[in-house]
Amino acid sequence: MTKIFLETSSKNNEFIFIADLIFHFCHKVEGKDYIIITTGGKSKLDSQRNLFFDHEDKSEKNVVIFDADFPLSEKNDNGGYEHRSKFLSEKIKSWNIEIPTEIFLFPNNHDDGIFENLLEKIVQPEHLCILNYFKEYEDKLNSHKDKSGECKYNSPDQKARIYAYASAVKKRSNKEYEFFKRGDWSFLDSRYWDLNCDYMKPLKNFLINIFNEAI
Repeated sequence: MTKIFLETSSKNNEFIFIADLIFHFCHKVEGKDYIIITTGGKSKLDSQRNLFFDHEDKSEKNVVIFDADFPLSEKNDNGGYEHRSKFLSEKIKSWNIEIPTEIFLFPNNHDDGIFENLLEKIVQPEHLCILNYFKEYEDKLNSHKDKSGECKYNSPDQKARIYAYASAVKKRSNKEYEFFKRGDWSFLDSRYWDLNCDYMKPLKNFLINIFNEAI
């Protein structure tokens, strides 16, 4: 069975997003046609090494979907698309796995960034006001300085920004609200997310190619 390794640590919004996309674009079901394995972070991928070898058929694949992250000047954590891609490719190559392994880095397998950057890009245009209001909130917080000129408050990160969007989306029932709390942000609901926008094409095509070649 094809295995998809996600950087996240639980069955959260990232897990559900990938499972929803594969069902939507490839008509495959998690647990039946493939499995998602959460690694708990890029530094813990080594602990999953044995699973890369554990396959019944050589037509199956290993798929790694991580954040590209951003380059950091203070320490070397292989952040940024170029460094993270090279780091993961060399690590997996050193394991000498016979099963093919494909890598995709959020947001678009080209730029620096994270999963939340992708989500921001696929918000339906009519709802971008929510992200704009949140940006105004961030700017207001950053305008408050202490006597030394430093910001008095922490600016919310991208995870908080996209969470604010998902939480603002109206829930039609208590059941839908419970789904939201578990990370199901109605990714297949075209009222809120545009899965056919140009920015989605790299991930969409990547997943389609994975499962077409695995047939």
